Amino acid sequence: AVQHIQQGKISPWVLLGCSAGKKMLKSFSNEQLQMTQRYIIPEFWANKFKSYPADHLFVQETAKEAKIE
Repeated sequence: AVQHIQQGKISPWVLLGCSAGKKMLKSFSNEQLQMTQRYIIPEFWANKFKSYPADHLFVQETAKEAKIE
């Protein structure tokens, strides 16, 4: 998963915007979190979710429909 995050194959919208992504991040070791932090930029995405709540909701609903959650 770390490599997929680094390669941009897993979007921060999914990683930080739905429960499955958050669950995956919580399972990471400190080393894995450090390896992905510069690709995810949590502060940026927290602001993005606040600025675009409809998009955030869309990601959550799409993840549920895709049975990712």
